[in-house]
Amino acid sequence: MQNNRPFERIDTIFLDRVTKRYGSVAAVENLSLEIDGGELICLIGGSGSGKTTTLRMCNRLIEPDSGRVLINGADLKTIDPVRLRRHTGYVIQSIGLFPHMTVGENIGLIPHREGWDEERVKKRVSELLRLVALPPETFLSRYPRELSGGQQQRVGLARALAMDPPLLLMDEPFGALDPLLRHQLQDEFLKIKQVIGRTILFVTHDLEEAFRLGDRVAVLDQGRLVQVGTPDELLFSPVNAAVANLFGSGAKYRHLDRLTVRDLMSRVLVLDGGVSAGNAAILLDQRQSSIAAIVSDGVAQGVIERDGLTAGEQAISTLATDVPMVAASDGAEATIRMLRDLAAPFALVMEHDHPVGILNPAEALLSLV
Repeated sequence: MQNNRPFERIDTIFLDRVTKRYGSVAAVENLSLEIDGGELICLIGGSGSGKTTTLRMCNRLIEPDSGRVLINGADLKTIDPVRLRRHTGYVIQSIGLFPHMTVGENIGLIPHREGWDEERVKKRVSELLRLVALPPETFLSRYPRELSGGQQQRVGLARALAMDPPLLLMDEPFGALDPLLRHQLQDEFLKIKQVIGRTILFVTHDLEEAFRLGDRVAVLDQGRLVQVGTPDELLFSPVNAAVANLFGSGAKYRHLDRLTVRDLMSRVLVLDGGVSAGNAAILLDQRQSSIAAIVSDGVAQGVIERDGLTAGEQAISTLATDVPMVAASDGAEATIRMLRDLAAPFALVMEHDHPVGILNPAEALLSLV
């Protein structure tokens, strides 16, 4: 029931000097990490680095030998572990669907155990199947053996979201899928993340996946937290050789100082400032673009973003947002560092005083992985 939830929302998660040993081997050693509510943080590292152990200490599947895990300031040791797990989403690589249950029964299992009536469960299951792009009229009564690997993983995610948990733990959920399907599910997951707005800990060994999905990335090595930061912080400012080697900073990105902004930018739709908001939305949708540059009387005014743009006759010049402007010939590395320092998500790329593209540092770096 709703009043049995250990927490309604996540403000902070704090792993406070947690240690877990198995005999003489430290799986996790004196690890401290603070996670903001609504953040997706990826835990990455080699085999045996402590990623999964760290994740499982956040729902008490593993208890630390020392240290504390705090959610909103409350020590998880004070919360009943069964209640905690029922209200924490958990997705694993092997999925773990019950083969003798239908898709609907798998997703509705915990709501049933929490005492929801049949109509409420059915409504919630249908909502979640639509969220993960599985039409309920087609998939509700199927069994796991009748699903592809990607469909099974979608059902696993839907089941993890059944109780609308404020915290979602994901342990290499796409790791067993082929690269093409993995990329597709990552894209779908990013859209779902925007819809659900939950705090997510995501274990992966895949660098590209960590860059695509993570707001921040935490690097673990031999049970210790080595560094945590945004992808560009880790690439440009690795704390030691281990981090540099993991992210290829000494090889893949060595040539970055020889690239220009033009090499890494994406083309941008350019609209006259007199275009109405409604027509701009149509043009962006037709181009499948999320951003357009605005020009009035030959002068760049800024950009508009498709999100939040509604139909109407208002001229888009009045809706323009100022963003940094950089030259296409500028050095890529220096420009990305500048945008990081400004905390700017992207810049408008100019050539001969005319907008020609957008430089998104995260996407630019990902293209080099």
